[in-house]
Amino acid sequence: MRIKPNFFYLGSFLDLLKTTYKLPEGKNVRLILAGGYDPRLAENIEHFEELTEIVDELRLSPGDIKLLKSPSDEEKVKLLKTSQALIYTPSGNSKYTFPRL
Repeated sequence: MRIKPNFFYLGSFLDLLKTTYKLPEGKNVRLILAGGYDPRLAENIEHFEELTEIVDELRLSPGDIKLLKSPSDEEKVKLLKTSQALIYTPSGNSKYTFPRL
């Protein structure tokens, strides 16, 4: 099973961010994908493996993207404090769930 094909747009999305979002010298744009990960769920394992494969296929470097399985509360706070943008995709299958920017 392949996960959402929109993940293949990660490379284009990162390129767009890098060209439109000007950062001070020595700083770079980095995409961090973080979420709840339960190693007991086969679907979680499969999705994480697929994400890792997509990152490899797109030849994205660790400086461009980071995959976090289940960040601690402390890590989440640090990410929120140091992020310039956040895309939040709530869990659940409700037709009312949509990404928040």
